Amino acid sequence: ASQVNTQVFLDQVFTQCLTGEEQTALRNSVKTMVKEFNNAKNKQQYITELDKKAFDNDKTAAYFKTIKRYTMIGFFTSQEGETKASNYVKIPEGYKGEIPLDSNTLNYGKTTLQY
Repeated sequence: ASQVNTQVFLDQVFTQCLTGEEQTALRNSVKTMVKEFNNAKNKQQYITELDKKAFDNDKTAAYFKTIKRYTMIGFFTSQEGETKASNYVKIPEGYKGEIPLDSNTLNYGKTTLQY
């Protein structure tokens, strides 16, 4: 995601869509996360556990769910995310009401991206 500048998208969305109070809370949560991440012996396990907490509706990790969702949106709406990480269909083409799902389907299947 960082290779397609998703962080710029996140900065813009959070600056324009969150209140000052929400931005401060998010900033403080990220500072804590970075500190804990840097101190973690197993960084992959730390992120996995944080992700699990966030999606189990642990209020202390709610910020992570927000960041993850908007990172996914930013990436999959970028040119690279749309054309290289998904089953890109050039427009204009005929309307396809249903897209067949198979083992090669990338992002038309179920995701944890919820609104």
